Amino acid sequence: CIPATWIHVGFNLSSCAKGLVAKAPSSMAVYQWQQQQAGAANGSRISLLPPYHCKSITCILSIVTAMIYSGASIQGQKVDCTSGNTPYAQLTEQERKRQFNLRLADALSALLFIAVKAATARKKRAVEIKWQHDTTTTNEDLKLLQQRNLSRKLRLCPTSGWAADLPEDRHLKNIKITTSFTAISDLKDYVISNLKSFTSPGGVALFLETITRIHGKGTLARLTRKCRKINGLELEKDMSLIKCTCEARMVCPPKSVKIPSNKPILDTTPPGHDCLSVELISLLLTGEVHSTFKGWTTGELGFGLLSNEVGLVGKDLMKGTKPIWVLRGETSYTTAFVDPKSPIPVDLNNYDSPDSVFEMQ
Repeated sequence: CIPATWIHVGFNLSSCAKGLVAKAPSSMAVYQWQQQQAGAANGSRISLLPPYHCKSITCILSIVTAMIYSGASIQGQKVDCTSGNTPYAQLTEQERKRQFNLRLADALSALLFIAVKAATARKKRAVEIKWQHDTTTTNEDLKLLQQRNLSRKLRLCPTSGWAADLPEDRHLKNIKITTSFTAISDLKDYVISNLKSFTSPGGVALFLETITRIHGKGTLARLTRKCRKINGLELEKDMSLIKCTCEARMVCPPKSVKIPSNKPILDTTPPGHDCLSVELISLLLTGEVHSTFKGWTTGELGFGLLSNEVGLVGKDLMKGTKPIWVLRGETSYTTAFVDPKSPIPVDLNNYDSPDSVFEMQ
């Protein structure tokens, strides 16, 4: 289920072209947002609105930004960050703007490929077990035909799109998503053909819905429950990977405070980024479900993960093959990298030693 606070964000480039941002609402969106005002006090209207953007979305935007900087893309039958393209950090602002769409398509298709590769491996294992224990099909020709049909299906993956243009009010009950099947070899073409949807409001939600359908909602719920049980974490009836509680935790002023009607809209978005689970982050980066930030890495994506909480992230996950990191702060995520023009060299093998110094942007 897509939370209301996740439906307004697309994969948009910042004005300085250095990364992805969650855009502020347009004047029309603000007007429609104001229709959801919480009420009135002392006879005056209150500019008190439900949160517009969930801060957890910054994690998705930061991950894709890091992939754009690392150059991760589909290369043959794997995802790698060793392409011959000029590193994004070395491009001028105008060059970054010109190349943004292609770099974004590389990053999004790479994440989809990771999901497809993991989901296909699980399905192949299930099919092999099925045939090993199948005693009902005695006709060898029929059995071979069924195996070929299954193999053909494994070369396709489900992809999502909007059934119609998103309504201006982004009301969830008016949003419908369609599913079609795309050849795995055509994933990048799928992203390019739907780039307008991904860069428009709702693009992040559409992308995550595609990831979810590739793995299968039932499969994700089962894997999440199993992983949390292994790690001794609380098991919940709802195993959703996104549980946005922003509206329930919205920051409200005291009831005794009078808010004039001409006062600018208050930001009621609560601090923190716990609406997004560790399971979803690991699913995006590895295709597998993990309930902690330890025991796994980003592999060939080329970047690491750092946190303001000591001991939260495993040492292997901190280190990427390139000097690029997704930073998990107190209230949101962001991306940092070492300026290639920096006079201070960085040793990625020893950057976490006490005497290691380098400059990040």
